[in-house]
Amino acid sequence: MKNLKHIVLLLTLTLFIGVNSFAQGKSKVNKGKEKKTEMQEKVSDYEQEGNEEIEKVKKEKHLKKEKYLQEKHSKGEKIKKEKKEKYKDAKKSKDGKAFGKNKGDLAGKEFGQERANQAKLHKEEKVRKLKKSVKSQEDKVKKAKDRIKKSEDEIEDDHKNRRISDEVYKEKKERVKRAQDAVKELDEKIEKAKKINVE
Repeated sequence: MKNLKHIVLLLTLTLFIGVNSFAQGKSKVNKGKEKKTEMQEKVSDYEQEGNEEIEKVKKEKHLKKEKYLQEKHSKGEKIKKEKKEKYKDAKKSKDGKAFGKNKGDLAGKEFGQERANQAKLHKEEKVRKLKKSVKSQEDKVKKAKDRIKKSEDEIEDDHKNRRISDEVYKEKKERVKRAQDAVKELDEKIEKAKKINVE
């Protein structure tokens, strides 16, 4: 019996210790689970806040885009209306820029002859202006050639008398060469203008 008491006591003690240790183990697991669930809840809260911010930004962008498109569309409509009004006004006035739209009291053959006379006068005026321009350009070319020749003689004289170095001489010669090319080009243009004038 003594042995039986010891066995029963030992059994209850092991059960008690086993249950107690099992219960403590469970609480540790539960604490870990609770921490995990708290963390997951925080993460999901942050995700929801982030998603809400993203949605808010998307809505703002969408509204801005709609507003821009509406403004652009309204401006386009205004421009179209203005063009239509101008076109209608031009149609109503019938004062075109083409010859013959506003003949005044002239008709047919008389208007044609008057228009031909105006065209001849216009051409003669252009020819007169061209001649005047050619004459002034020829004077400029003549003066430029004289100045270039004078400058070229001075450079040669200074170089022979050693008043300027070889480098300065080369630079001045290059400038004279560019000036001669420009005068030559202008002279060619004048010749072309003369040919047009003759025709």
